[in-house]
Amino acid sequence: MTLEIACFDLESALAAADAGADRLELCAAPREGGLTPTPALVRAVKAGTSVPVAAMVRCRGGDFVYSSRETALMQDEARALLDAGADALVCGALRPDGTVATDEVAAMVALAHPAPLAFLRAFDVAPDPFAALDGLVALGVARVLTAGGPGSAVENQPQLAAFVRYAAGRLVVMPGGGVRAANVRAMAEATGAREFHSAARRILPPTHLHGEARDAVDSVEVAALRHAVDEVAASR
Repeated sequence: MTLEIACFDLESALAAADAGADRLELCAAPREGGLTPTPALVRAVKAGTSVPVAAMVRCRGGDFVYSSRETALMQDEARALLDAGADALVCGALRPDGTVATDEVAAMVALAHPAPLAFLRAFDVAPDPFAALDGLVALGVARVLTAGGPGSAVENQPQLAAFVRYAAGRLVVMPGGGVRAANVRAMAEATGAREFHSAARRILPPTHLHGEARDAVDSVEVAALRHAVDEVAASR
């Protein structure tokens, strides 16, 4: 079983790797839900750990409907991330009706090859998620990150189980959104999923008078997740 941890800075990424993450999803701007990290950050993380790095490609916050200019920008960002050593890419693009923007995703799959491409939680607004799964399989997407729809993965376990069954190994359905050590065992049993995504997040207070609190990975939580996931794997 695979544990992926979302990381937003160098120290968090290295801490997550040391605590037992199997894969790091590297992003910037946690309050925006994750944006494209810098190639320099990818290089620094790759220099500090052998844990695979999946880099997010998302040029702005908000929705996932992109203009042709934004699409071209994200393709340039993707090339830079791969050149910096990213082992996989994570992106998502939709049409205004919420269906998968097949042309944009197909272009990103081709650009990433042979590195795998994961589709992010834009999937959770798809009007027909099963049709979306079929479409992502046809496009060559390796993995989809999903909470099972609006809300958290904890709330949507029956839907996640349905996705895992429907995907039938054609791509990986990876629950994410509220996954923690306290619930991952039950979620694994209820859904049949074999990969899980967590931010394992804590808030660090400012270190000086006019500083701001920031998000960071909680290495204790990552270690607890690792232990819980290993217990599930051992019981299967």
